[in-house]
Amino acid sequence: MLPDPLLTSLALYALLTATLVAMVFGYRTGLVLLRKSAPNMWPRSQPAAEPAMVQRAHDAHKNCVESFPLFLVALLVLASHTQALASWGWCVPWLVGLRFIQSAIHVLGTQPLLVFSRGLFYGGQLLGLIFVIVMGLLA
Repeated sequence: MLPDPLLTSLALYALLTATLVAMVFGYRTGLVLLRKSAPNMWPRSQPAAEPAMVQRAHDAHKNCVESFPLFLVALLVLASHTQALASWGWCVPWLVGLRFIQSAIHVLGTQPLLVFSRGLFYGGQLLGLIFVIVMGLLA
């Protein structure tokens, strides 16, 4: 692990985001290499005809990208205030853990319990990020 918990958390978040998009890229590349699909089969303006799990991985990746600016701001605010980092830095790995769990649930399925659970983990991340940013600003 990296020595700095903030840098480690940032690296793990980036690896999760890259892994999710790699799942989609790997699936699509495999189809092209096996000549089961044309390389231009996935235009941005039309929904792709893909297995549900690949589409869910794509959606989970988009969720990571959408919330990354908030995550980065939280890290920057904490990193700029030594006292806030000492007091609230422990929250950051937990927020990354919530992101990992939410992404895994997202890829698993769309049953009502899974969607509800995913929403809870997202809400926890959002509240945690807001909390960390506010506490960092107040420090």
